[in-house]
Amino acid sequence: MWTTGTYRRGRRRSRLPVKVDINAAGLTVIAEDGETTYFTFAAMTARRSRDGSLRIERGNGSRHEVLLLGDPKAIEEVNLYAPHLLGGWRLPSRKAAAVVVVLLLVLVPAGYFWFYPLLVQSASGMVPAEVERKVGQAMLDANAPEKNQCTDPVLNSAVQNLADRLATTLPPTRTQLRYHIVITDLASANAFPLPGGSIVLHRGMIVRAATPETLAGVLAHQIQHLESHHPEEVIFHKLAWQGLLSIATGSVSGRAAKLAASIGPPAFGDAQESVADAGAIRMMLAAGFDPRGFILFYKQWSLDQEGLPVLAPYRASHPGDERRALRLEGLAGQTPLATGPPLDQAAWKNAILGCH
Repeated sequence: MWTTGTYRRGRRRSRLPVKVDINAAGLTVIAEDGETTYFTFAAMTARRSRDGSLRIERGNGSRHEVLLLGDPKAIEEVNLYAPHLLGGWRLPSRKAAAVVVVLLLVLVPAGYFWFYPLLVQSASGMVPAEVERKVGQAMLDANAPEKNQCTDPVLNSAVQNLADRLATTLPPTRTQLRYHIVITDLASANAFPLPGGSIVLHRGMIVRAATPETLAGVLAHQIQHLESHHPEEVIFHKLAWQGLLSIATGSVSGRAAKLAASIGPPAFGDAQESVADAGAIRMMLAAGFDPRGFILFYKQWSLDQEGLPVLAPYRASHPGDERRALRLEGLAGQTPLATGPPLDQAAWKNAILGCH
């Protein structure tokens, strides 16, 4: 097989264009002036250059010779006659290349849909507490600024007491964590958790819940999102690899925190909601709250086909339907209703008047 290449001898820096005949005996190199040089496979070494060409050498000092071949077919031919030079390297055939392309087209999306979610789930549980607080504070400042927060002490104390009672059901290793409730003076019915343990609760949700037991269910649901690190998963999905590298390693810059804050209230998927639902029912029963009001709240919500404007924010971040309400009912029905200390309904009604 004939091909072209460049040839250099000794300390000469310039490379001469040459024609090369590749055969079973070796390489025959012919310069433009007709000078001919022979390379035997036994007397030469070869390696791949960064640009993909084949660098063939023999001798040293003034007798050092270098031959460069760039044609892939020529490189394949050399490997065919002397496979020991390149360790049996072969250019992939068109069929093999097509198989590789197909595999990549299949494996890359599969890796994104299967492996990446598992990576996100694992990483979300390894975020340092200090990082969670920093990101959570940035999101709190963006989604519930102080100017919108309700500072009524009676209402804040009543709602925080519900959360504290629920938290007593957590494992011993988690009881030292106090979930902090932030009430905003907004008429919309919404609630969402943030990294670091904050739960934002719109005043409209308190009014919509009507009873402390129902609101306890809403809070238990948000606590279960936090226990499962769902807000962190949402952030990782939104920020993709930047979130995985910067947040999971603890190196959260101001830019990363701002990006997290720009996400808005976390919006969870059906699988995350199912986990939070099941955990909320168990938590309510363990804390002595009757979950039937919470279940009725979801039934009424799922049957509201017109969609009350006041519920629009909650709908956006909490997917729900009649099946979800039935699932909650089934979970509650598996365990006898617990009887805890009765809540003073009159005091509760007085408390929720705060911030009006």
